[in-house]
Amino acid sequence: METTDEEAKHVGNLFHVISDLERIGDHAENLLGYANRIIENNLTISEDAKNQLDSLVKNIYIIYQEACEHLYCPEQIRYDQIYQLEDRIDNIVEDMKTDNIRRLNESICKSQEGLIFVETLVDLERISDHCLNIAQASRIRYHHTVVEEKVLEPVQAVQ
Repeated sequence: METTDEEAKHVGNLFHVISDLERIGDHAENLLGYANRIIENNLTISEDAKNQLDSLVKNIYIIYQEACEHLYCPEQIRYDQIYQLEDRIDNIVEDMKTDNIRRLNESICKSQEGLIFVETLVDLERISDHCLNIAQASRIRYHHTVVEEKVLEPVQAVQ
């Protein structure tokens, strides 16, 4: 039995999704490594940085949930809101990098702690990018098979 062009496109999209999920796992392993370096070297993260990371992780968790949900229910895609949240995450990360430089300049944190913080931000931001890729794959699949799009409640970012 031969596959149709539509089925072939769908399979291709799924391979891209699998790759994005695998990369998310790679970034999660990196994050675990950073946490281990902090523990092994008795480093500390300032309360300000911890609070920023907490907010960022919550936003990334939201975008991850939304993207994965749309793999199963592509008709409920809120792609525009997911895209806006991913863009917001990019802006939050840039603000956090600026705050990290300020903390380094004010000797609130050590250079090794600041470096780990930036490495953490890079991996978290990349997870967000992969989530957007997953949402895009769901959107492509959905729009190839259905003409109209349902209007749903917007995705809410965490402050």
